[in-house]
Amino acid sequence: MTRKIFSILLLVLSVVLSVVVTLLTGVFFFMLIAFLPLIYHFKENVKTFEDNNFVVGEENQMLLYCPRCGGRIFNKFSYCPHCGIRLKDTD
Repeated sequence: MTRKIFSILLLVLSVVLSVVVTLLTGVFFFMLIAFLPLIYHFKENVKTFEDNNFVVGEENQMLLYCPRCGGRIFNKFSYCPHCGIRLKDTD
């Protein structure tokens, strides 16, 4: 009698374990399919942000301040776009 109960318990345990593994696998693949596009989109946005930040970093190296109004201007400007003061002599 105990052998029969033991075998039934073993069978029930194996079925329950099988169902749990199937459910966990389904949840895993659902989350993978649901969040993979979000992860890809986030990764691309970070890459774009880093590229844009790199360009801004190069521009910041060429920026100066106007001696009259204190506005930020590019090094290559001859006149300040904010107040109009002449910055460089043009030949």
